[in-house]
Amino acid sequence: MLHLLKIDLKKLTSYRTFWVVCGLYFLTIGFSTASGMEFLKWLANTFDKFGSSLNIDRIPLYHFPDVWLNLVWWSGFFKVLLGIMVVISISNEYTYRTLRQNIIDGLSRWEFLASKILTNLLLSLISVVLIFIIALVTGFIYTPEINWNYVFTDIEFYPAY
Repeated sequence: MLHLLKIDLKKLTSYRTFWVVCGLYFLTIGFSTASGMEFLKWLANTFDKFGSSLNIDRIPLYHFPDVWLNLVWWSGFFKVLLGIMVVISISNEYTYRTLRQNIIDGLSRWEFLASKILTNLLLSLISVVLIFIIALVTGFIYTPEINWNYVFTDIEFYPAY
């Protein structure tokens, strides 16, 4: 199985588009999920200018245990970029005839499909780990009072992502 993953990753890492789309995906995930509290602070300042007030401490966007659900939900909007990466990968196989060459070289169709699935699982796992780290860091930064009973409550949303 690792051999199939290495074959597919060797092809993908030579594509410039792969690096652009993956970089765009991971930067978008990182910046959008980590900057939500700054947006709320800006919104509170805007409310203050109009004579109204917004208490952002009452919005538990980045407080444990709500941070797990909120960041997984927000990151779900960007899964489209991973889907685009899959489509680009498959279309490059046909365009550059690497699919045909792999079959000629002895790779079965099942092994080809397994290599694509393993690559997608690897990208998804990297994405989940990145979101987990961001949620953990932002949760510790913005939660007013850390209660260790609530830190990992509702973490079961991550396998669903």
